[in-house]
Amino acid sequence: MKSPVTVHTENISLEIGRVMIVLTIPEGIDKPYFDNQGVIWLKSGADKRRIHSKEELRRLFQEVDLLHADEVPTRAGIEAVHSKNFLEFLEKIYHEAWPDSNVERLKLLENMNLSSNNRLNLAGLLLFGDKPQLYKPEFVVKAVTFAGIDIADKYLDSEDFEGDLSTIFQTAITGE
Repeated sequence: MKSPVTVHTENISLEIGRVMIVLTIPEGIDKPYFDNQGVIWLKSGADKRRIHSKEELRRLFQEVDLLHADEVPTRAGIEAVHSKNFLEFLEKIYHEAWPDSNVERLKLLENMNLSSNNRLNLAGLLLFGDKPQLYKPEFVVKAVTFAGIDIADKYLDSEDFEGDLSTIFQTAITGE
């Protein structure tokens, strides 16, 4: 196994003159563990199975705090940043100006943990993206109006709210 695990052993004398060795392997802190072939196994109760998909691997990494959903990279580059919104944030919170060059902007975004490898991560895209739905169409709020307090067969109106998180929040709350 990679990484090594600590094994606790206990010798128990049996009445028939034999010794039984009990191995106890405590839950590890360096998950996931790989076998000598580099395969990751997932134990569920008495069963174990190989991890085959990226989604299972991401879930496992997130479960053991090695991956955070907001840090997942996106396809969006620095051109996806709504510079006016980001400038307002920088001035209000840090009393800083929007850097002049793309190199400085990328460095700033990386230092704020909003991008890596010249791409915005999910947090950077959702907080400061100009049109995040171009890259992540599932990030939209859909609102529906029904007559009365019960969900009826027909709805009266529906509206989609798009933009960065702040815009979505403001327009969904105020309707403007």
